[in-house]
Amino acid sequence: MNDRSFMRLGGISGIAIAVDALLAVLVYFTMVPAAQRLIPFAGAEAFLASLAQDSGALQLYYLLYALNPVLNLLPIVAMYFRLRQTSETWSLFALLLGTVGAFFWMVFGFQQLEMFRYLAALYPVNPQMAVLQFNAPQMLNPFNGVAGGFISVWFLLTGLMLLKTDANKLLAIVSFVAFTDLLVGFLAPLAGFPEVARYTAGIAGAIGGPAFWILAGLDLLNHAEPSARKQSAPTMARAK
Repeated sequence: MNDRSFMRLGGISGIAIAVDALLAVLVYFTMVPAAQRLIPFAGAEAFLASLAQDSGALQLYYLLYALNPVLNLLPIVAMYFRLRQTSETWSLFALLLGTVGAFFWMVFGFQQLEMFRYLAALYPVNPQMAVLQFNAPQMLNPFNGVAGGFISVWFLLTGLMLLKTDANKLLAIVSFVAFTDLLVGFLAPLAGFPEVARYTAGIAGAIGGPAFWILAGLDLLNHAEPSARKQSAPTMARAK
């Protein structure tokens, strides 16, 4: 076990994040009943009535959703080691934001999974109470603060530091796109447009997130290669 093996594992985890996000999108749009999709939203009554009949697909979606930040922890730390040469303090600050955001995102995902299991059982017994609980503010992620707030700033700082490295500049550009998307998803509920956050989350899950983590995973895997192997070609050239 060494730093390079951790970077390599971080790179593999980054690609796994992209796969998990794409699987979640696939499950959401092909298996989750239309009445249970928040994009577009058919209303609490229609949502809960459908959920009471079949909640399995939505539970699978939120399981994949909750696993995504679990997978985030390794590559977020790996990115810290990748970027700390540019700025020790800013990379450490980004690490704290990323890990805290990922942890609460994970807790929120599992909380959503359990909440919808509970509402599926509650609605046939007490529909009014189920509707009230469904419409209650989110205790663990108010105003989409976990992903839209913490994680968006991590993307911004990461993108700025990536510009100072030899990483593919496309990776930094995608990071800025992800930052903008998540920031809009954070500000929209504050401005009274919570439905906008649902669309920005869909864009992040289907496009921005997978694109970033595929590129980041490849960059971490490349960075984990032994330097001697990278220098072998110039060394042989000088020998000739």
